[in-house]
This record gives sequence, structure tokens and C-alpha cells, in this order.
Amino acid sequence: MPLEWRGKIVHATLTIGENVLAGVDLLPGDYQPPRGFFVLIEIADSSDAERIFRQLSEEGSVQMPIQETFWARRFGVVTDPFGTPWEINCGRGSSGPC
Repeated sequence: MPLEWRGKIVHATLTIGENVLAGVDLLPGDYQPPRGFFVLIEIADSSDAERIFRQLSEEGSVQMPIQETFWARRFGVVTDPFGTPWEINCGRGSSGPC
């Protein structure tokens, strides 16, 4: 690891309820923008889905605003400020107050 990277954050953990998503950065020369996938997260509560979508979209870009669809009470597509594409889903069959 280069000396200038010793103060950087290399590992990150995102905890949503009882679920944990962890990630690791690459060195600058190895990085490529994400493509060909979405991180799909199923959220049981519609207000939580809207809050998480809103937070991911801050300084990001919204491809589909969070809204009701024929399969979900809330669904939206967003790319966060780091270039990670997300699909937020609060399905009709989800447990909880969706």
C-alpha cells in the first residue's frame, strides 16, 4: 500500500436493520466504474425505503424516482455519488408496514 493511502478508508460497512453490506476499495490504478449490475435491496417499511433512497440520491443521480409500481409499494433506481447503482424495493409481499 502506498504511503499516501495509509490514512484512507479501505473497508466500509453499511448496516440496514439486521443486514450488513460490506465493501473494499481498490487502489486508484485498479479502479473501474461499476457497470452491468445493480445492488438490489429489499426494505420492509416504505418510509425506510424512501429515506434510504433519498440518502443514496444526495449528490447522486436518479434513474427512476421512488414510486408505487405493479409489483411494489415503493421502487426506485438511483446511482449514488460513488457510482454504485441501486434498486430500492419495498414489495407488496414484504413483511412489515409497506
